[in-house]
Amino acid sequence: MRRACACRMSDDDFSDDDDTSWKVRRSAAKCLVAIINNYADLLNSLYPKVSPLLVARFKEREENVKIDVFHAFIELLHQVCPNLHGKLLLSSKVCRSESYLH
Repeated sequence: MRRACACRMSDDDFSDDDDTSWKVRRSAAKCLVAIINNYADLLNSLYPKVSPLLVARFKEREENVKIDVFHAFIELLHQVCPNLHGKLLLSSKVCRSESYLH
């Protein structure tokens, strides 16, 4: 009877603890924030390409990465629509106060 070598590993042998790809995703989000904040002249071409990708990452399973993705999206919105910040705060307060009515 022939035994399989115990040193062989499949993709199933790795747990989320071994997965370090979240570090790359988190660094990419931070890099994107730096680009957004420092290259305002690229925003017109950057926004339509990047915003759908950031929204797609809202479902990120790693909480640290998700926070950085949200931060990148908020920075993108602030740069594209500088007056949007006050309106977002107002609308979020209205939404929160309406949710308490139910």
